[in-house]
Amino acid sequence: MDLQHDEYSINKYYTYNFRFLKLIGIWRYDVSPKQLIYICALNFMITVGSLSQIYLLLASELKVVPIIKLMETTLPSLCFAMCYYNILVNTTTVRNSNISFCIISDKNVCYRSLNVANETKLVLPVCLDNILKNQKNYYWAFFFECAFIFIIGTIGIAHYSMFVLIVQHACALFNIVASRIEDGFKSNPLNLNDANHSIFAQEYEWLVDIIKLYDNAVERAESGGTAIPAQPPAEAEQAPAFRQVSKI
Repeated sequence: MDLQHDEYSINKYYTYNFRFLKLIGIWRYDVSPKQLIYICALNFMITVGSLSQIYLLLASELKVVPIIKLMETTLPSLCFAMCYYNILVNTTTVRNSNISFCIISDKNVCYRSLNVANETKLVLPVCLDNILKNQKNYYWAFFFECAFIFIIGTIGIAHYSMFVLIVQHACALFNIVASRIEDGFKSNPLNLNDANHSIFAQEYEWLVDIIKLYDNAVERAESGGTAIPAQPPAEAEQAPAFRQVSKI
């Protein structure tokens, strides 16, 4: 698996590429028992490590914290294994691409691909002559790009903040409801008596009246009406019951 000296002396960047390909065992080499054992051992370690991580993930308790800790090691190992075997499947393509790098590594890749002899300029895929000729146009284009990026980023941050705010508000409402229910049952660990049943029934009717009042107000607002009662009789009667239950 030793590479030739001229391949290492072309370019430092490609030298590291060659060393990496040599390390994972897909660069050209003379077949020998030592090299085959090296490649088989490397594949065996990757396979065993990936399968063991998957087994630990499947055999773990279905709880959030253990799963997160296992995913911290499982996902990187699986990604490395998938990338490695993808390179092995496309070994011929990788070798050919690196051979082409060897050929043109000492030349300007963009210009040699377009058969341009001048190596002191960079050819971009987009024509920017009109912008580069006039410095004023260049700064205007740069300003509009920065403004566009700033506006898009602000809109994204605002939408994300609103989403987080809505989720937190919903969670807070659920926590309030859950705490009220939990407090009521903690104060009455046994079955509720008839008096408490009647109190909760009154509270239920009071809440229903509030909902009906809200629906009526919405309907009147949509129809253009202005006369909205301040408080229905049921709400006035059942409000003391609600305050009595809130003390439980």
